[in-house]
Parts: sequence; C-alpha cells; structure tokens
Amino acid sequence: MRCANSSRVSRLSDFMAFLFRSSGVPCVPLLISAGFLVCSPASSIAQEQADDSAKAWSATLRMICARFPEVAHISTDTLQSWFERAPKRQDLILLDVREPEEFAVSHLRGARPTPSKDEALRTLQGSPANRRIVLYCSVGYRSSELAGFLMRKGYTKVYNLEGSIFRWVNEGRPVFRGKERVRVVHPYDTYWGRLLRKPLRRAGPDASGAPRATPQ
Repeated sequence: MRCANSSRVSRLSDFMAFLFRSSGVPCVPLLISAGFLVCSPASSIAQEQADDSAKAWSATLRMICARFPEVAHISTDTLQSWFERAPKRQDLILLDVREPEEFAVSHLRGARPTPSKDEALRTLQGSPANRRIVLYCSVGYRSSELAGFLMRKGYTKVYNLEGSIFRWVNEGRPVFRGKERVRVVHPYDTYWGRLLRKPLRRAGPDASGAPRATPQ
C-alpha cells in the first residue's frame, strides 16, 4: 500500500498539531520550545478511552503517509504471512531501526539492528537491489524515513511495517529478546508509549515522561 496524500509535515510541532487536530483527542498546548510541542490532555490520562486511542493511531498513520508518500507500507498480516511461507522468509531482510536500548528489550524474530543510515547500508552490503527489505521502529516514522533513504540508494523492494512493533505486539504477535519470547516492548518514552498497550510497556532509560525531540 502506497500513500496517496503528498502533503508534508516537516517539524515535530507540525506533527503534534496535526495528530491532535486529526484525532479529535482534546489537548491544551503548553509550550512550543526547542523544536517540539508539549500537550496536556484535557481529560485525565487515567481515563483514556479506546476510541481516543484508535483516533490517535489513525492520525499517526495518516501523518506518516503524508510525510513519506513515496514509501510502500505492508500490514502486520502481510508480514506474518511472509514469515509463515518459507521462500518468502528466506528472501526477506528485516531491519529494526530503533535505538540499541529499544532493541535490547525486545524485537521481531530475525530482525537486524540498524539505527542509522550507515549501519543499514553496512547490513545490506552485497545484497541485490531487488532483495525484499522490511523496516520497522515503534510506530513507523523512523522506519519510513530510512525506507525512503534506501529507495533513493536504488533498493527496489523496500517496505515499512505499518504501525511497526507497537501495532505488532498490540495484536498479540510474538517478540523476542535473543531466542527468548517475551511480552514487553520498549515504549520509546511515556508519551509515545501510550500507543502501546499498558501491560506491554517496559520502561527504558528514558523514564522522565517528556516527549523526545523526534517521533517514532
């Protein structure tokens, strides 16, 4: 699936405003500083509703499509089907675009950690340009950005996993720490982690609760 909307959302402040406008989740802007927008939900976080979560997810995915219209996206169902079909699995390179501390908590089976463009190129060195490559991060922002970079480098079968590891594990699909199956995922931070089901969150080094300077 390739996104049809070609509008651009270039700054995190734009993204945050877009997200809350699109989701309909009420929030009160508190501060625009150092390149990011901090919002305080008008309703108690403790009273989060499933409808609000679904709206936030929908707005997040629409934003990613708008920001990276050239990138093709595959669903979690599609990736699962590729895993289950041996020829497809053998032809697949799975790249985890998150930071090392995120990867250390859990990752998809067989994923290779590639948190930078240079590391991704090193990992793909020697692979044919038509090799199937799937990238994921927390919700798909970072992986879409790297997918676009790899496309510009000449790779022709590059896909972002829509919803990335958050959606994957929210749906009950397996994640691993090494060879061990686990039931937790790094939440990126406590702000973005709200898109991850609460029982699945494992606090990482960033426990302050402040949004980071770049989205997932």
